[in-house]
Amino acid sequence: MKRADSVGKTHKRRELMADGRRYIIYYTFDQTEKSTTESVKNEAEKNV
Repeated sequence: MKRADSVGKTHKRRELMADGRRYIIYYTFDQTEKSTTESVKNEAEKNV
């Protein structure tokens, strides 16, 4: 597996701030099946 494939596809989202001049930019990544399973497992361990 290539390193770039392990993160998933990148998504960029911009939100205009209240002053109407600046933006907040969010970068998110698609989660792979492996990372989704790991995050569910980690959350279950924290809730115990």
